[in-house]
Amino acid sequence: MSKKLKTLCALICTAAIMLTMCLSVSGIFLEGANINTATPAGFEEVPVYLNGRFMSNALMSGGTSYVSIDEFCESILGQNCSLYWDSDEGTLTVASENLDLKLDLAQHYLSINSRYLYLSGGVYNIEGAVYVPIRPIAAALGVSLSVASRDEGLVIRLNYREGSSIENGETFYNSEDLYWLSRVIYAESGNQPLAGMIGVGNVVLNRVNTPSFPDSVYEVIFQQGQFSVVDNGMIYSAPSERAIIAAKLCLEGCNTVGDSLFFLNPEISSSAWFDSCRIFRMSIGEHYFYA
Repeated sequence: MSKKLKTLCALICTAAIMLTMCLSVSGIFLEGANINTATPAGFEEVPVYLNGRFMSNALMSGGTSYVSIDEFCESILGQNCSLYWDSDEGTLTVASENLDLKLDLAQHYLSINSRYLYLSGGVYNIEGAVYVPIRPIAAALGVSLSVASRDEGLVIRLNYREGSSIENGETFYNSEDLYWLSRVIYAESGNQPLAGMIGVGNVVLNRVNTPSFPDSVYEVIFQQGQFSVVDNGMIYSAPSERAIIAAKLCLEGCNTVGDSLFFLNPEISSSAWFDSCRIFRMSIGEHYFYA
């Protein structure tokens, strides 16, 4: 095979790969993605207006409204935005000038500007389009959102000013809270599923907001006799990337365990006192959570 022919074949292969990455957001090539392929149960269409003009219909189910990610981003960012699917990482990237937004479809969160927002309600593949909850994607792009009621039903109103963006995580998160929350999450649940790691962080933050506990992340963690990882020194271990992500999701308001104030691993500790004196909420991974 001649050099020219080899070069041409290489270019064709590269172009095919890039085309596949772009086409993949249509749903045809989303192999391995942790998304629902059925339309949300009992959904209703809710009109969405952007700066006073009709944009599209969202699908509302169970109090959560979903929008097509490519249609939403194109409406906000213009036709210069591109979407790429990475089947190895299970991520969908939205790229445009001065913007790099990544959605983790396996773990149901998005990241932008060092911020992490949970895709509550999950992600759907509906008739070849990827639908995500509208609130986190709007917040990520600096779009204000309000829901109003009218005679015909609900309507979603979006307001966007070109150049708007979400505050950077470097200034948004309290550095001390993030430091200690990520460490207690890693020490207590570093080998647990992400939902369980978030649950441990929720317990800490729930205690901060409960009068019978100290009122700061640091004080809650170091309250005498509360966390064994303080006594054994594991609290000082450097957290994993997943633990930092879980901590950021907690600080953004993501909650997987409701009002739980305690957790334990029943294989290591007895649950007798908790079963008799506290309210069992749920189990995630190896942990039981109690209010």
